[in-house]
Amino acid sequence: MRRGAGTLAAAAIAAGMAAGGGTAAAATAVPADAFTDSVGVNVHVMYLDTAYENHGRTVGALRWLGVRHVRDQVRRPVPSSTAWWRAEQRRRLMALHRAGMRMTLIAGGPTDDSLGSLSDRLGIIRGLRGVVAVEGPNEWDLNGGADWVPNLTAMQQALYAATKRDPVLSRRRVRVLGPSLGREGNYEVLGDLSRAMDIGNIHAYTGARMPEEQELPGAFVLADGGLDLVKATTGRRPLWVTETGYHDAFAQLGRQPPTAPGAAAAYTARTLLQHMALGMQRTFLYELLDQHADPAGLNQEANFGLFDHQFAPKPSGHAVRNLLRLMRDRGTSPTGAELDVTLSGGDEGLRSLVLAKSDGRFVVALWRAVPVWEPWSRTELLVAPQTIGVEAGQKFAVARAYRPVDGVSPVHVRTNTNRIDVPVGGGPVLVEFSPTVRGATKTRTPQRPFVDVLGPLPLAGGEVW
Repeated sequence: MRRGAGTLAAAAIAAGMAAGGGTAAAATAVPADAFTDSVGVNVHVMYLDTAYENHGRTVGALRWLGVRHVRDQVRRPVPSSTAWWRAEQRRRLMALHRAGMRMTLIAGGPTDDSLGSLSDRLGIIRGLRGVVAVEGPNEWDLNGGADWVPNLTAMQQALYAATKRDPVLSRRRVRVLGPSLGREGNYEVLGDLSRAMDIGNIHAYTGARMPEEQELPGAFVLADGGLDLVKATTGRRPLWVTETGYHDAFAQLGRQPPTAPGAAAAYTARTLLQHMALGMQRTFLYELLDQHADPAGLNQEANFGLFDHQFAPKPSGHAVRNLLRLMRDRGTSPTGAELDVTLSGGDEGLRSLVLAKSDGRFVVALWRAVPVWEPWSRTELLVAPQTIGVEAGQKFAVARAYRPVDGVSPVHVRTNTNRIDVPVGGGPVLVEFSPTVRGATKTRTPQRPFVDVLGPLPLAGGEVW
């Protein structure tokens, strides 16, 4: 999976409300559980010469993080006669399923000694549980040579047809993702493949810039009609972002510039909110672990992890865990719930998203499209906070404000109120309105797949890697 230099950019978001204008509006809330379910992470369970070799700790890191979805690639054994390799791949993927993960597996691609045939790969997937989607070839525009367009078209059409006619995969309603591309302009070159996919596919690396960046040439502008590049291939299909992230290889020359860990934490949390507000159904962060030790910081491929190669969470890992814990809903989040809300005090950079929980709570997520990192001078930027007034159209028993980049304890609390004023700097702020004081703390208890202790976990039958 090549980490390209493409970017995802967005126009201003005001999810059903005024951003900084002080005008009341009824915002239709996103179900909170839909946000939690939108977050995934890339893994490489069969990279046995990397940190992923320790699969018990990999599973433990996923459960500690709290994600439900993982993305990987399925391969046949190398060489094909090695029964151990096939069994180990199945064992590791099934362990992810038993730990509560739902899997998206890259299955499209050429027939060769490492990947096997399409029939081989779908046969492996047929024997797994927990697979929700299969995916077309990964960035084949960069890897497929001069004939990449006809070859990619044929491979994607073959994947779609084989998946849909397979009785097991069809019964399980396994969906087919389109192919990812490494260069934005190549969607138009590839042309319409919407009939060979259920879901469109984007890789969205900002190159150490903020996730709302709009200045890079050829950027994806995913709001206000700016999806034309992607839609040339995906048509009206829903979209997943299957790779996006930040690395900290500070001595690397060329390719993507690095991002300081604190800035990456703020940007990563903002990325997940930004993508949800833009209608992306799922975002897979790249990736779970730094693949191996790289003390000199020479190679970005070893340094994209939310955890380092020794399984210590980086600030971005803590930010994702905190954000998911604060958003988690115990029940079925309501669809179509509305909250009358007024925002005041911000400028045109203010973004917002309203979410609803099953117990009557609403969460107003606030963030600002401001840089906290200058990639070329490699300087962290101080962001003066703006005080944002968040006023609901009704009184609530308690209003709490949280900064998920810093933790899950409230930083501001007001009772019997419909308004709370919060400073918003470079990281997001979550404002939670609760109809009951007691109910406001229910989701602080970790839920599956969350665990409080980071380390190897027993799997089925007490098995530990």
